Amino acid sequence: MELVRVVDYNIHPVLNLSSRLLTLEEQEVLLFGLKFAPTPSKIPDPLEYYESYHTQCERAYNKLINRKSSEPLPRLIEEHLSVIKDKLTTLAELKRNDQETIHQHWQNLSKRHQTALRKLSLDKSLTIKPADKGSCIVVTDTQRYLKEGLEELADSNVYVELEEDPSLATDRTSNAILEKHCRQGMITQHTLDKYSTNPDNVRQQRMHFLRKVHKSPHQLRPIVSCCSGPTQKISQLANNLLKDYLNTVPSLITSSTQVIHAIEALSIPMEKRDSLLLATLDVKALYPSIP
Repeated sequence: MELVRVVDYNIHPVLNLSSRLLTLEEQEVLLFGLKFAPTPSKIPDPLEYYESYHTQCERAYNKLINRKSSEPLPRLIEEHLSVIKDKLTTLAELKRNDQETIHQHWQNLSKRHQTALRKLSLDKSLTIKPADKGSCIVVTDTQRYLKEGLEELADSNVYVELEEDPSLATDRTSNAILEKHCRQGMITQHTLDKYSTNPDNVRQQRMHFLRKVHKSPHQLRPIVSCCSGPTQKISQLANNLLKDYLNTVPSLITSSTQVIHAIEALSIPMEKRDSLLLATLDVKALYPSIP
């Protein structure tokens, strides 16, 4: 099997920084993207999928308009669910009659790509992550990834080693803040119930690192996953309360396209254009520096 080095990431969306050569098949399977979902080896029951899909649709609609469970769903949603159910029922009948043919029809990876994907997933010496910006996929030796991550955490100006996990204490504080605001009439009981957290479901937050391949030398960007963390729900509430006010701030910039349009809309006298400067600034380690 031919072994090749991944080419430059400016041309190719895979950057191999590891000491291991990637096979052509491994590179090709990485090009499908880190969110690519291979066909499962066992085909699930389509009608079981429908029940889950129906529940998710109903929950999403209830959350959107605060609908009571006793109220009927809108006709358009019911018609959509009926069409989905009919299609899945047909698929379930095909599955019962000829599962092997259906599985072959569903298969979205060739045999050689399946082998390459299995080999990559079992190789614990490699860490595969998306780049900090763009669509590049970065392959790094796991030992190097861990070493550089620990070096990042060794910066005492940003990080402090804790003696114990503060997750439960932070959860109690978050819930106490919500309860206080509910007693004071600043939020409703419904909001309190929605954004309070159950200590049994709170998990320790996880940190990982994405490589800034657009900078030289490559640096790491620390990312803390707050999913199911003690501040996730109260952060969502703060975001929902503040977003309407943020839209009224004249200096708010939401995209580079907005900047371009704002510059194009400026009326600058010709004689002053040569004397104007367009300047930008960047904050180093913005989020780790916020108290």
